[in-house]
Amino acid sequence: MGERLILGVGLSSGADAQALLALALAVLDEGERKAAELASIVSLERRIGHPALRALAMALDCPLLGYPAERLAGARVPTPSMRVEELVGVASVAEAAALEAAGRGALLLVGKRRASHLTCALAHGDGIDPEDGFSSGPRN
Repeated sequence: MGERLILGVGLSSGADAQALLALALAVLDEGERKAAELASIVSLERRIGHPALRALAMALDCPLLGYPAERLAGARVPTPSMRVEELVGVASVAEAAALEAAGRGALLLVGKRRASHLTCALAHGDGIDPEDGFSSGPRN
């Protein structure tokens, strides 16, 4: 499996689709990457149905994967949040999900960036098995 570029996303129920798209594009730009290079967008499994997250996947033409919080709970992340850990059991959804999905040799290219009700992080690595997690389906 080749190198994969992964966008991790954390969001609350009040997240806005336009704000998420703007943050995601800013993170990609900071990492000097293009949306077309993304292998997947990842977040918590329970957020996969969020309209902002689904709109982002459609706008970037990218598959969406979700992980249960338990799977991401032990991840070592550079910018943990005690508040997020109290609420969802994960110290940083965006970073933890991106690193998990990037697989072996995962490297965080852009650490967690925040906007209102949102976080995004960008990682790359050797990748994951597409069946290893919840998938909303192939690229549109």
